[in-house]
Amino acid sequence: AGHLGLNQLFAMVTVIVAGRVAGGVVAYHMAFTFFLLPYALLANPLTTTLYPRLAAGAAAGRPTEVAADIAWGLRAMTFVLVPASVLMAVLARPMFEVIRLGNLDAAGADLAAAATTGYLGGLIGYAASFLLTRASYAVGDTRQPTLVSLVATVAGIVALVVGTGLVAGTAAVVVLGLVHAAVASATALVLLRVVGRRIAPIRLGWGLGRDLLAGAAAGAVAWGVAELVGTGSRTAAVVALAAAGVAGLATYLALQAVLGSEQLREVRRPGRVLR
Repeated sequence: AGHLGLNQLFAMVTVIVAGRVAGGVVAYHMAFTFFLLPYALLANPLTTTLYPRLAAGAAAGRPTEVAADIAWGLRAMTFVLVPASVLMAVLARPMFEVIRLGNLDAAGADLAAAATTGYLGGLIGYAASFLLTRASYAVGDTRQPTLVSLVATVAGIVALVVGTGLVAGTAAVVVLGLVHAAVASATALVLLRVVGRRIAPIRLGWGLGRDLLAGAAAGAVAWGVAELVGTGSRTAAVVALAAAGVAGLATYLALQAVLGSEQLREVRRPGRVLR
C-alpha cells in the first residue's frame, strides 16, 4: 500500500505540475501510457512469474540462488527493454504522427513525443525497481523498499516543481519525463544495493553495457532510416515506423549475436527458463 500509494502521489503531483503548460496534462497522459506499454508487455510478466521462485528460494534458505535469479531477471529485462525504449524514443514523432487524429495537431504531437522520449529514458529503472521491490518482499522485507520509495518520491516532487519552474513550453514536459526517469533509476540502484546486502551480492556482469551499446547502434540506424523516409504525412510516418523499427531491431539482434549475448542464446533454447 505504501509503495503503490507513493507512486500515485507522484503521479498526482505530475498532473498538477503538467497543468502549467498548455496541453501539458494531455501530453503527460499520452506519454505515460506509451511508456507503460513495453513495461506491461515485456517486464511485468517476467516480474510476476519470477516472484514465486524468489520467495521459494528465500523460504528454503538459499540466498545465493535468490541473488542469481534476481540477476538473471534483471539481465533478461534489460535485454528486451533496451531496444523497446530506444526505438520508441527515437521514433516517437512518427509514432504520434500515425495516431494523430481529432484535436491532436502537429504541435500537440510534438509535445507528446517530447514527453514520451523523456519518460522512456527511465523505463529500465522503473521496471528494475518493481522487480527489486518484489525481491525484497520475497525475503520478508517490506519496510526498506517503502522507505526508499518515500525518499525518492519526496525528492522527485521537489525536482518536478523546481525543474518545471525553470523552463517553459515543450522543455517543461520533457522535464516531467526526465525527473521520472531519474527517480526510477535512482530507486532501482538503491534497491539493488539494499537487496544485495540483505541476501547476497547481485552480480550483473557486463550485460547491461552490451545491451546499451547494441541499443545505441539500433537507435542510430532507426533514426537514420526514419529521416531518410520522412514523416511529412501519415502514410510516410507508417512506412518510416515499419522500416526504421525493423532495421533497428535487426541491428540490435545482430550486434547481440556478435557480442555473444547469453540472453540471445537462451531464447534459442526451447524450454529453457532459468538455470
